[in-house]
Amino acid sequence: MPLFALTTMEKIQQVPAHVWWIIVLGILGIFFGVTLVRHIMAGAGKLLLFGLLLFAVFLVGVDWVYDRDEPAFLTPAIDYIAPFLPSKGSYGDHSPAKPVSRPAH
Repeated sequence: MPLFALTTMEKIQQVPAHVWWIIVLGILGIFFGVTLVRHIMAGAGKLLLFGLLLFAVFLVGVDWVYDRDEPAFLTPAIDYIAPFLPSKGSYGDHSPAKPVSRPAH
């Protein structure tokens, strides 16, 4: 073991503040998400929850097809679906948008 090894508290102090904000917001998001799901389950029923989950999975799937940044184990499934949905490379020109020139008055 090195003589000048950092203690756990010293390592934690080196973590930037924005990382702690992301962690706190993630925990709050999970808390509110679970609270929302429990509220939906109590009031509206399982069919609405299933519809919301299906919609969320659809949005994530379309994003994966468009950007082609899916997890490696899902690549065969996305390869099957990709011809039916638009993707980033299907529009020909990959250059950034050119400014529109307007005639002088």
